[in-house]
Amino acid sequence: MVYTRGYLLVTTFAALVAFSSFACAEDLRRTAIVRAIETSRDSVVNIHGETFVSDSGDDTEDRRVNGMGTGVVIDARGYAVTNFHVVDGVREIEVTLASGRTV
Repeated sequence: MVYTRGYLLVTTFAALVAFSSFACAEDLRRTAIVRAIETSRDSVVNIHGETFVSDSGDDTEDRRVNGMGTGVVIDARGYAVTNFHVVDGVREIEVTLASGRTV
């Protein structure tokens, strides 16, 4: 009976130490960058557009070019910020939200 209680005590203590170490390891992986990504990733959008460019000065036939980039929604009304080259010369823009919905 004494051995059983001792074994139970040691086993319980070992389990507590193991779980507390696991929790500490998880905390170490949750850096400030990880937390920032977790809270803001739903704001990141994919931006797709098409533009037409002429090949080497030949004005008779323009070539269609697909453009793609990312942006960040900064406002509840849907305003997004992206780099200029993503939308430069694009006539129509298609934005895909993190949910998969396209607007």
